Amino acid sequence: MRRGKGRYKLNYDLHKVVGFIALPALAIWALTGINFELPKQTEGAYYALTPGSAAPESIYEFESRPGSGPGVTMGEAVEDARGAVPSGSRLVAISIPEKSEEGSAYEVWFAHGVDTWAYGNYPGNYGVYVDRYSGRAGRYFPDPGNETVTNDFMQNWAGAIHMGTLVGWLPRTGWIVFGLTPLLLAVTGSVTWVMRRRMGKRKKRRDRDRDGGSGPGAPSPVGAPAGAEA
Repeated sequence: MRRGKGRYKLNYDLHKVVGFIALPALAIWALTGINFELPKQTEGAYYALTPGSAAPESIYEFESRPGSGPGVTMGEAVEDARGAVPSGSRLVAISIPEKSEEGSAYEVWFAHGVDTWAYGNYPGNYGVYVDRYSGRAGRYFPDPGNETVTNDFMQNWAGAIHMGTLVGWLPRTGWIVFGLTPLLLAVTGSVTWVMRRRMGKRKKRRDRDRDGGSGPGAPSPVGAPAGAEA
């Protein structure tokens, strides 16, 4: 940053320095955020270049099979789900079934290892559906048969990095700071463009004044007839 060199160079340097520092964060957000808008295309390209494969949509679909009796309690559902996830997993959340929907099931979430969603609205990196009537542990996601490093990144890390759920509120202020940099870049870039445009116009006027106004439409030198060569 050059100081004491005027507003133009201040804005110009600020634009370049902030853009250079923020580029990694903005690039990461661009790459992880495109998956929200174009999930099919993004996952297709991602898994075409890396090992692994996309999780089937059916992994997030589960319905309880209506049966007789009161069904299983929340505690029983948790125990049934615990047997489907790796040992040592920590219970972090549970959603109870909707009584008005016969097919609604328990949704039990556990944290195992690094829970990339720990500081988000929906913590837990392993989920299990449990039949509300029989206690049968159904779909387990991410699919344990589809766990690779690349799958783990796409399912557990890409979104968490984008939203900052990896860390608590204090370090997540960094996401806010870098998130505001495009606004600063827009302001400094616009100011720089306007000032450069004005400087260009002033330079053209100075050049015309220095040349004595010569050019198309300028008056002929004194004592020479119009159209005559000097």
